[in-house]
Amino acid sequence: MASLSIRGVSRRYSGTDGDVHALDNVSLEIEHGEFVVLIGPSGCGKSTLLNLIAGLDPPDSGELWEDDKRITGPGRDRSVVFQDGALFPWLTVQKNVEFGLKQMGLSPIERKRRASFYLKLVHLSQFVDSSIHELSGGMKQRVAIARALALEPNALLMDEPFAALDAQTREDLYRVLHEICERTPTTIVFVTHNVREAVCLGDRVILLSSRPGRIHAEYTIQLARPRFVDDADVASMARRISDVLKEGLDASRREEYDADWVPAEAGVLRPVDGVLGDNI
Repeated sequence: MASLSIRGVSRRYSGTDGDVHALDNVSLEIEHGEFVVLIGPSGCGKSTLLNLIAGLDPPDSGELWEDDKRITGPGRDRSVVFQDGALFPWLTVQKNVEFGLKQMGLSPIERKRRASFYLKLVHLSQFVDSSIHELSGGMKQRVAIARALALEPNALLMDEPFAALDAQTREDLYRVLHEICERTPTTIVFVTHNVREAVCLGDRVILLSSRPGRIHAEYTIQLARPRFVDDADVASMARRISDVLKEGLDASRREEYDADWVPAEAGVLRPVDGVLGDNI
């Protein structure tokens, strides 16, 4: 049985420009322990789909299931990591990770044990007593990941968690996620705009079409872990996915997308003024 089952899900909502058809008849099966990445053009419904899986938003039609239980709202079996981390600045690193465990009613000893284990997993054991304002952006995201994992959910849902970080910090966090995949059975659903990031991390990459979001293509990534963004195989697969992504855009958006890139030595494409710097 799949860990997560998305069955014919559609979602509309009212926006500033009127009614928005975000998702249309999306069906997807995600296996236990699988790392699935959702990618596609802006506004295609990636984050909307993640919110539906998290139970933060209901579908207009269709159903979502976690194992044999229908998803009707948030649950401890699904933890979410947002782009900004959403940490409590008045609590230490340790207390942030313990917060959800305290709400679950776990004993102080068990809370400390779990927090220590997951902070070690994200390489923050030396910062347990630090204040949040003392941490870098990458370290804050490590705390957010540890806090989510400490609940020991069946699924970890990540909504562009590295988008605001510099390239080196992102690569450090990719290694952390590879270790998490090796050492925990957690299913991960990850939203990104970054094609190389998707290939570097995922077991499977799901490409959504322009709005309304539908599954346009999917790719199984059969590359050994750990992977790195500058690996030739990662770059080659990312280029294939990027080409399909551009095919799904209208002509004006393709031109805008291509205009952000110029040829460099050895045929490598590089960004102009940092625009879309890591999308391919």
